[in-house]
Amino acid sequence: MTTATYSEQSEQFDARVRHALAMGGSAKLEQRRATGALNARERVERLLDEGSFKEIGTLATSAVAADRESTPADGKITGLGRIDAQPGDSMDEDQVVLTLESMKMEIPVIAPETCRLISVLVKEGEAVREGQDLSVIEHD
Repeated sequence: MTTATYSEQSEQFDARVRHALAMGGSAKLEQRRATGALNARERVERLLDEGSFKEIGTLATSAVAADRESTPADGKITGLGRIDAQPGDSMDEDQVVLTLESMKMEIPVIAPETCRLISVLVKEGEAVREGQDLSVIEHD
């Protein structure tokens, strides 16, 4: 029985990560770009604060053996990230302004229209009640 060296295992690992991050290949990604559509990772990057996304499951594969090579990351982008709008930020319609947590569920508060965030009226960890104002926005 031959055992791969650390260098060989490391290269195999790096190759699997590159394959997953390629998301089906440059031709598929370019085809999406040509239509103006963002790919899944670009949408996640646009949504979250810069540099805050920690992806998990990058090396996941399909449970169906025949699909393993054609479904990088098992077709799912999962992880942890932060959304932290700051006063003065411009917010697009449907952009998450802040997130509430209730009974371990996260509830996004969405900008109703294109606007500018003037202030956030609650602090992280603060309890809020129904009907309480959470932020002040200015219509653009």
